[in-house]
Parts: sequence; C-alpha cells; structure tokens
Amino acid sequence: MNRVLQSLFYAFLFTLFGGSIYYSLGVFMTLAQGGDVVDFFLETLKACFVLWLFLSFVFYELTGAFERLNQPRDRNERKNDGKPEDDDTPKKS
Repeated sequence: MNRVLQSLFYAFLFTLFGGSIYYSLGVFMTLAQGGDVVDFFLETLKACFVLWLFLSFVFYELTGAFERLNQPRDRNERKNDGKPEDDDTPKKS
C-alpha cells in the first residue's frame, strides 16, 4: 500500500507542476486569441486528471523496479544452473 500511495503522491506533484505551467501559458494564448478561459480551465482539469493517472502508473512501476534492484542478492540463488560464476573451484592441472 505504501508503494501505491507514494506513486499517487509523486504523480500529483508532477501533475501539479506540469499543469500549472500548461495552464499559465495556455491562459495567455487563449486570451490573445479571444477564447473562453473557463472552457480552457475545464479542459486543463481533464488533461491533468489523465496525466495524473498515467504518471501514477509510471511511478508505481518505477518504484517497483527500484525495489527489485535494491534487494540483496543471495549467493546460492545466483548459481541455479550449477556452473560456478567465480574462480572458487580448484583448477585441474
């Protein structure tokens, strides 16, 4: 559950940052073209919601990848095929 909440939180932060830049630039463009600012605001909310869902999935997968990479490796599990990886075995002359 911690991984889900963490990914939702970081996705919210990135969406808030990206959405605020998109909205601030878009408002000026909308005003310059004589468009409806309220309609642009509602479209921005929809776009930010979709971005938040997408980034939540991305951060969930990234968190899982980092958790798998940070697991300690067991020496016995690495030698599943029976072949030694190191030069620990005595060499035949």
